[in-house]
Parts: sequence; C-alpha cells; structure tokens
Amino acid sequence: MVPQAERDHFQTLFRQLDTDGDGKIAQVDLDQDGTVSAREFVTAYRRPEFLERTAIPFEVAVLEMSDEDGDGRVSVTEWVAWQQAKGVPVHEALAEFGEIDADDDGYLGRSEYTRYLETRYKS
Repeated sequence: MVPQAERDHFQTLFRQLDTDGDGKIAQVDLDQDGTVSAREFVTAYRRPEFLERTAIPFEVAVLEMSDEDGDGRVSVTEWVAWQQAKGVPVHEALAEFGEIDADDDGYLGRSEYTRYLETRYKS
C-alpha cells in the first residue's frame, strides 16, 4: 500500500507533467500505447533506478531550460517565472526556492538542485 503522502506527491508531479489535463502523459517511448497512465507513472517513480536515471535528470534539464540568461544558474526571478508557468502560486515558488538554495546565494545550480531532488524523492 502506498502511503497517502507519497500518493499525493506523485499525483502532484503527474498533474504538473500532464499539461493538457487529459489524465495521461504522452510519450511514445514510455509505453506501447504511447501514453503513461497515473498508475504507470507511480509505478515507475517508485523504482530507484527510474529516479536516478530518468526523473532527476529530467527535472534538472527542465530547470536548466528556465535559465533564461544562460549563466548556468537559475535566479529567483527565473525560478518564479518557471513555477508560475506551471501554475504554482508565487508564495509557494518562493518558499521552495528558499528550501533549495542551500548556500543562500540567491541562485540555483545543477548540483544544488540535484541534491534537493535526491533528498525529496528519497525521503
């Protein structure tokens, strides 16, 4: 049985990736029918190798796409813009940025974000 907190976390991630809200994430290579159901998504995320090889690298790549000025790090302004595009309220985006920005320099780098994701997924 999946604990409720874990189920809620996965549902939130799924909704963020299901941009058109149809209940499926389209990706031809992930499943024979070209989509991933919520159940398939949760099953995949529960496998440690999926987190290390797919989920974390994917999220880091998405973070890097939000680096609008190309300086190799994401500012709080870039972070909030990215989060708002996903529908996250500003106050939540700022709170999460504060959690991730371990060195308090006002920027997120690849290694800092990777450590945050590893901790979040594996806790």
